[in-house]
Amino acid sequence: MKKHLLIYFLLLSLCCFSQTSNQDFIKLAEAFHKYHSISADSIVIQNLEEIHSIENDSSKYFIIELIKSNNQTLSDKYLTKPTLKTLKSVYIILQLNYNMFNSSPISNDKVIDKIDFDNISEEELLFTYYRTLIGNLVNKIEIIDFSIINFNFEKLKLKTKTEKSIFFLIVMERLGSYYWANEATSESINSEDIVNIIKRYPQFDGKKYYEFNDFDFQDFDVSIDIRRAKESFKDYYLKVYIGIIQFHFDKLKIKTAANN
Repeated sequence: MKKHLLIYFLLLSLCCFSQTSNQDFIKLAEAFHKYHSISADSIVIQNLEEIHSIENDSSKYFIIELIKSNNQTLSDKYLTKPTLKTLKSVYIILQLNYNMFNSSPISNDKVIDKIDFDNISEEELLFTYYRTLIGNLVNKIEIIDFSIINFNFEKLKLKTKTEKSIFFLIVMERLGSYYWANEATSESINSEDIVNIIKRYPQFDGKKYYEFNDFDFQDFDVSIDIRRAKESFKDYYLKVYIGIIQFHFDKLKIKTAANN
């Protein structure tokens, strides 16, 4: 009898913990959904800080930092490759956030239940994390100048070619989109604009962005647009990177020819 009671209470505890964790994920997702492009006030931050689910702890502080103004997401604390548990927690929060954009969203619990981590690679989880972090920077900061920054892969605990390329290509794609949208269109931008843009890019292990060439990594599929099926990370992001390089090169050739 005692054995059956013990099993019953263990199962009840696990059920309650799961429900608590889901509610914490939902709270974080709702806050991120509302404040991902604007700044949350101190009351919102305080309420999120009172979440005490152990499973959500690291992801909690990541989301809190993302919704702050003048946040510190460029610090090593957030740039360093997170644990697998944190990557999974952040992935859950973002799936809830995406569902909230739907005209006919399903229940939050169903969103969580549908996530099958057996079919989601760690590379995709890392991609999702960094895309969110770098995307937040271009949403929250009006003028981005990364010229004084040198991303050190070893310091960020990015060890494999795949991990390094994920980080590098996401930074290039996000900054490329930001500079394109905020500086000028392809028709009006001039060579001086290009020079100024190039000067703002960060370095990677002490190298300029156009010197990075470690692209011999195993490809994987990611959800780049939730309205489309998963697609090749390498195909999509290398095309973007090559496009940025080509655009800069073409404009600088025009400047060189004009000067001659």
